[in-house]
Amino acid sequence: MTSPIKTVFFGTPHFVVPVLEVLRACKDVELIAVIAQPDRPSGRKKELKSPATKVWAQERDIPVLQPESLKTPEIETQLRELDADLFVVAGYGMLIPDNIISLPQFDAINIHPSRLPEYRGPTPIQAAILDGKETSAVSIILVRSKMDAGPLLAQESFDLGTVHTSEELYEKAFTQGGRMLVDLLPAWVNGTHGTTEQDDSLATFCKLTKKEDAEIDWTCTSRQIRDRLRAYTPWPGIYTTWKGKRLKIVELGPEVTTQIKEAQPPGTISTHEGLHIATGDGWIEATQVQLEGKQPQSAEAFLHGTGRELEGEQLPS
Repeated sequence: MTSPIKTVFFGTPHFVVPVLEVLRACKDVELIAVIAQPDRPSGRKKELKSPATKVWAQERDIPVLQPESLKTPEIETQLRELDADLFVVAGYGMLIPDNIISLPQFDAINIHPSRLPEYRGPTPIQAAILDGKETSAVSIILVRSKMDAGPLLAQESFDLGTVHTSEELYEKAFTQGGRMLVDLLPAWVNGTHGTTEQDDSLATFCKLTKKEDAEIDWTCTSRQIRDRLRAYTPWPGIYTTWKGKRLKIVELGPEVTTQIKEAQPPGTISTHEGLHIATGDGWIEATQVQLEGKQPQSAEAFLHGTGRELEGEQLPS
């Protein structure tokens, strides 16, 4: 390799910034532009907020493009004029059309945090957590018009564990993926790194998360409810309904087995020594909650405010 690979990065959320850090530190790469989604309204005041990748790039004087669509002649012209050798895609959030994919000499490469062809789609880590998996993988693939279906360049396992949230695991996965990518780039550019086609017959898919997906079904096991909290933290957060209002469960304490606390129908509330809720196989303790329209608070403060009137109530499943 005689000169650095002129690279354009496509990515939006904060947890893909580790990929940018790795690319910028790699002597074989020249990061010439960042493509991110447009600024979006955020927070209660709906003020425009810049993507983390845009902020990172601007702080380092790297050009940023934020097209509403990649299907216009204008963005194709802009990308063509960059004369990039390589596109790197990580959590960009929009499909990239064939006429854009074909621009760089060394193709467009995507970092996807699942064991492809498993969990193609936008929420692979949430899906793996919800399925009770404790390991997954990071896949490096070529971008093709069919979502997450391109040939594999590399794949490595990583632990999901039983504690970390999806947000924490995305950052971990993309950090690992960035390292994997720069490790294989020299061989890829030199034409000595092969690819492996995915087996489409083994493909599974995941979908965008909706707020209603996070409603708690108390007939599930305590482990399943805990996994739901991990998957849906920070957004949308898991919730139940109490007196017609959403009650978010922000944090959970240790599980309590029926050997310690007598079994009750799922959703039953016990306020003895904390805020405990019966599940399909025992009890689980909510240690921090947020009632609709209020700020998050400890379960102790919440119980103090309700006068412990929750005792014996049953939450909907």
